[in-house]
Amino acid sequence: MAVSNKQLFIYSNGRQIVNTNAQEIIFKAIAVSSDGGNNGLNISESTGKFDFNAKVLGNIAAGSAAGQALSFSQIGANNGVAGLDSGGKVPSAQLPNSIMEYKGAFDPSTHVPNLKNAAVKSLKVIQDLTYAAKTAGVAGDLITITYVSDVTQGNETAAAFGNVFTVHIETAVSTATQIKAAVDAANVLVDVTISGTGGTAQTTVTGVALEGGRDLANTGDVWKATAVGTHDFGAGGIVFAIGDYAIFNGTVFEKAHSGADAVVSVNGEAGAVVLDADDISDTATTKKFYTASQARSDLIAATITDNDTTHAPDGNSVFDALALKSDTTHNHTGVYDAVADHYASYTNKEGGAITIRQFVFMSAAGEVQLLTSADTVGEDTIFGCVQAATIANDAAGNIWLPEMGTRITGFTSLTVGSKFWAHATVAGSYVTTRPTTGKVIYLGYAASATDLVFVGKFEHEFIA
Repeated sequence: MAVSNKQLFIYSNGRQIVNTNAQEIIFKAIAVSSDGGNNGLNISESTGKFDFNAKVLGNIAAGSAAGQALSFSQIGANNGVAGLDSGGKVPSAQLPNSIMEYKGAFDPSTHVPNLKNAAVKSLKVIQDLTYAAKTAGVAGDLITITYVSDVTQGNETAAAFGNVFTVHIETAVSTATQIKAAVDAANVLVDVTISGTGGTAQTTVTGVALEGGRDLANTGDVWKATAVGTHDFGAGGIVFAIGDYAIFNGTVFEKAHSGADAVVSVNGEAGAVVLDADDISDTATTKKFYTASQARSDLIAATITDNDTTHAPDGNSVFDALALKSDTTHNHTGVYDAVADHYASYTNKEGGAITIRQFVFMSAAGEVQLLTSADTVGEDTIFGCVQAATIANDAAGNIWLPEMGTRITGFTSLTVGSKFWAHATVAGSYVTTRPTTGKVIYLGYAASATDLVFVGKFEHEFIA
């Protein structure tokens, strides 16, 4: 502000008191302070700027165009300027809703917080006052309003603890106007208006529920899932994995995965999923889950069928099929089979009697003794079975010979298909479990509960 060639005239009560063209113009305003002293305001334009000497410039109009000053009230106000918080950042409340704001953690398994698409904000009339939640919530978000009589008239107060809003009154004395003043002073959870006569005395009430109280989500608000779970925002359940985001688009919530390539779910499960065969059905698939018994049932046939290339025959079907190839002109169904080449007479040298259906072996001298797998026998040994009656020691008697298809009857409680081997210690007897030590002598297999197909074959010997 150049003033060197300007005249400045200052008048007081119509009389000129200053006439100057000095380089420096000084205004001195005199005001009386509350303590009766003087406060001076000096405005200096000696350096190209005004110096207000650290005084506050007040009562200025709010600027609205270029070149005009802004008042303090325009900070953070509509059509004003954004303010800064204590960290030098613009507060999120002064940013557009379209900017994403992280709101905190979200547990979809326990539904905390219980995020919803739609908001609820209800009104409740209590005597002569109408209450409304300050912020919207969802159905079930309740604020409980209670009047408690524990103060005297004129000392009414109100306070909130969690979602419980308590008003302290003198029952039947405190007026609606006094209660409204206490609620307004608290400035939490609820707003209240007088809906009746403000002077009417009010009485205590307990447990009036008002819906609302949760901040309604703004466009771009974001919550991060901290657990695996399914949450319903109001349009059906959405499955969340740890780290997924719930984002409010202004109308409804959407889910964003924590990674672009993340697997959403496996077989309807999210998180660290571990599946076993019980979790997956194979009814509609070409590839099946098989147990050992299913595999045997499907791949092993109990009979031999021409041109069947997909099944393996079991041992019984092989023996039965070979038996059908034997000399069918002979009768092999009874103990007294008269076919000479199926039995022969041998002398018993056991040292005691041998009885029907006991197993024996032939010595080099053509004599028989009861068989155990511990006997001195080998691949050239002939084995037999006592045919029809007890043979006394040193007496001769008929012995079945192990021709293919020789069928010995008279046994009891045999399991069809089970196999028989010479007993290791009980002379003339058998076992149905294949030996794993000593000599292995295969005697035959059960064709029925009473019949044994006699094979009589030395297989091998385990050498320790």
